[in-house]
Amino acid sequence: MKRKINHYPPAYNTPEIVKNVFCGLQGFKENECSVVLLLSIGWNGHNYKTSTDWLIKTPEQNFAWPPSYRPQGVTFITMQADMKVSATQDHWTMARDHKTSVLITPDGQRHKFTAAQYVAIDIKEGSLKIPYSDCRVEVTETETERIYTILTDENTVYAEYGNGRLTLL
Repeated sequence: MKRKINHYPPAYNTPEIVKNVFCGLQGFKENECSVVLLLSIGWNGHNYKTSTDWLIKTPEQNFAWPPSYRPQGVTFITMQADMKVSATQDHWTMARDHKTSVLITPDGQRHKFTAAQYVAIDIKEGSLKIPYSDCRVEVTETETERIYTILTDENTVYAEYGNGRLTLL
């Protein structure tokens, strides 16, 4: 299966660049912003996907900023642990329940989220082989948990986050 989207090296590849550009555009001083690289699970209007973005925290609110110039889909909604999406061809709805969410990353690590926590993990400095392209996500449910498993394939584009820089592999 060939991908329809080209993946370009991340133009916004360091927290400093993101702070400088974003904070300047929004009228914040750089010391008012903090930046973290994040891998999150979301609903894109059709199915569950991953997204790797910079999370920018400001005094007013938080913002997501993609590392590349490629625009994000406007319907991407980051999932919270107690959110469930039901979809038909004509419409989709979101509801709340009391389930815990578990995120299983491609390396097999399990991350647990409760209450209204976002299903997202910080990508730590020194992380190797993280999904850069959006990946499919399989969702399974038990009585108490909603389990999101990130599915990679031969078309997955990877990056690493080391030496303060996000680079494609």
